[in-house]
Amino acid sequence: VMGLFAKPLFDRTRALADDLWAPQYVPFTDETGSHKIEAPRRPLIFYSKGLVGPITILLLFQFFSAAIFIWVEPDWDLQTAIWYVMVTATTVGYGDVSVSRSNAWAMAWASLHILLSVSLLAALIEDITQLRERRKDLLTQVFQFKKCHEKETLEDLDENGSGIVDETEFVLGILIKIGKLDEENDVEPIRKMFQGIEGIDQNRDGKIDVHQLDTEKYEGAMKEKLRKLDNHVRQE
Repeated sequence: VMGLFAKPLFDRTRALADDLWAPQYVPFTDETGSHKIEAPRRPLIFYSKGLVGPITILLLFQFFSAAIFIWVEPDWDLQTAIWYVMVTATTVGYGDVSVSRSNAWAMAWASLHILLSVSLLAALIEDITQLRERRKDLLTQVFQFKKCHEKETLEDLDENGSGIVDETEFVLGILIKIGKLDEENDVEPIRKMFQGIEGIDQNRDGKIDVHQLDTEKYEGAMKEKLRKLDNHVRQE
């Protein structure tokens, strides 16, 4: 539950950080219009910028908690309260400082503080994980951009050796090269499907001419394959 409240706060502080330190973009223009790619900063800058807000929120909450402990535990000074909340918040728990068991208010706030602190820490860890995934996605996008503009890549995409790479070859080839698609598990089964349908085409020129397909033969073959597939699924 605490994460539901913490995440919007974390996102808001990150948006403020973006306003102060704007992301870096690499713009480029082609015939279809303009596009830009965000270039991730170096790890130290990227994570510092992304975590300065969440860590500040966590620290402010602990200082607020320390102030309440000073109020409910009259014998505690500021140093003792801060030491206690920090040790508790990081789940270290040395046990050298503890609240008075005879003080109901102190026990109640200590229990609530532990619950909120652990929840905030879990939300912070989740936020760090999401930040790592964000940086990974940005680096993948940069890698994709570089791959798209390498002459060697364009030559590799020319599978038929015609010297021409069409849009379909380009998109499919790039997706395979950046790891978005697996050629054996994702592409090859679909290629086999194409070859199966193309085999019914009277021309057999490596293209499917929908208008020249033998409709009766095609529909009969498809119904037979679907029937076998349904029978297999039922058996499973």
